[in-house]
Amino acid sequence: MLPKQHRIPTNTLQSVFKTGRLFRSQCVVLYVQKTPHTSEIKGAVVVGKKVSKQAVTRNYLKRVARSVVIQKIPYIQPGVYFIVALAPDARAQQYTNIKQHIEHLFSVAGIIKQQTYV
Repeated sequence: MLPKQHRIPTNTLQSVFKTGRLFRSQCVVLYVQKTPHTSEIKGAVVVGKKVSKQAVTRNYLKRVARSVVIQKIPYIQPGVYFIVALAPDARAQQYTNIKQHIEHLFSVAGIIKQQTYV
């Protein structure tokens, strides 16, 4: 699970789906809603039954996506709500491919802080 301070409340989830900006890759869909009035970073990982009818497969994919998201939370700009939804093509992907897709969508969405190299 995402740390409690970084989880989207259930009642806010639908508003991010409806009003958030959509970014799509082969196996990952990213919904982003910028909230300038807060400095919170909140997110969720969603894997629907269309991806797999087996809970074991859905849970595995959620664990993979969550581990990538948790690694990236320190680099995400404040004031962002996001949802990472995995598409049915994610079943056939390896961990590294899913990680690349999520990182790419985060950068395309512009929610990753610019890293300064010293």
